[in-house]
Amino acid sequence: MITQQSLKRRIKQIERDIAVERENESEVLTNFGKAIYELGGSEGLGENILTAIANAKDEIAEFESCHLQMLEMNKQIESINEEKKLLNSELQIIKVRILDYQENLARKALEFWQSGHGIKELDHALEDIIKAKERLNGINDDVVRHERLTEKLGSSILSRGKSFLLSGRRKSAIHSMERLWVSTGAKIYETVDMSALQGTKIEDAARELKAVSNRKQEINTQLLNYAAMREKIDADLDPMPGKGSLSRRIGWVENALTQSGKVLDSAYRELAELWLSGEGESVLNTDAAKLKDDWEAVRGRIAKLEANRQALVAHYNYLEIELNRNRQNERVLQLDDKMSKLQDQLKQAKKELSVLDKKLITMKDLLPELEEEEA
Repeated sequence: MITQQSLKRRIKQIERDIAVERENESEVLTNFGKAIYELGGSEGLGENILTAIANAKDEIAEFESCHLQMLEMNKQIESINEEKKLLNSELQIIKVRILDYQENLARKALEFWQSGHGIKELDHALEDIIKAKERLNGINDDVVRHERLTEKLGSSILSRGKSFLLSGRRKSAIHSMERLWVSTGAKIYETVDMSALQGTKIEDAARELKAVSNRKQEINTQLLNYAAMREKIDADLDPMPGKGSLSRRIGWVENALTQSGKVLDSAYRELAELWLSGEGESVLNTDAAKLKDDWEAVRGRIAKLEANRQALVAHYNYLEIELNRNRQNERVLQLDDKMSKLQDQLKQAKKELSVLDKKLITMKDLLPELEEEEA
């Protein structure tokens, strides 16, 4: 049984099918218009359309070129950022290693000096650390003497105060020496000629420090090169379409490409419609002729679907009117039944009224006369 609900479902499905076919028609028309344009058969089919096509093609070519350049820039930036990340990580490790190697160089130099060897530049570089070590040794001697004295004489408030003071001085001297190891190693590396220390542990320590220092310099140079590369990319980006960062400009260009593509497709469809309306006279090649046949086939399918939809809509409307008519008929029957009942009630009421009228007349004739009231 055909119902409005079933018809409604079929109509919606056909409308979806029509929408798909219209998309197909639009695509075929676009391709057909493009084929006509490329065949050179568009002369006399509208200068405005041809101008729109030429302008859109130029815009698309320009945007595509910019888009490719921007994507390449983006790859370069990603590569630079990745390399910088790796180099900075290595640089942090190298900075720590340099501190260790500077301290090691200072210790090897002090051992060399303590063994009775030395050269003028090395002695000068070791002055601060030697003084600090002597100061620490002196404090240690004071601590030992004080501890021995405390063992003999016993602890007192003054004794404990001096112990606290010596402990503070000792910690301060130790911290000072820890800082001096690194600065002394750096001073030795910068001021002492290692050719006079060949074959010594100092030379080995200096060689290790030189290797990591050279690597640090290489990394810093590479980071500067990457910074220059990034500046050049930013300079090259500045005159390109869009505003803001590279990623925002890429998005802008991609949107512009989409819009220009829509304009071009629309112009191709207009060109195809003009040709199909009978204004085109060019001879079609095989591909263009097939597109024309495809368009006719799509148009045929759309016409068939439209006819089917109209038939279904007509049946739907008929059922809608039939439903409304049946509802109205039912209402009329209800009112008619109600009216019939009211007419019966009216007829009975009229009978009762007639009886009352007759009684009233009879009683009126039998009424006695009343005496008049005295004034």
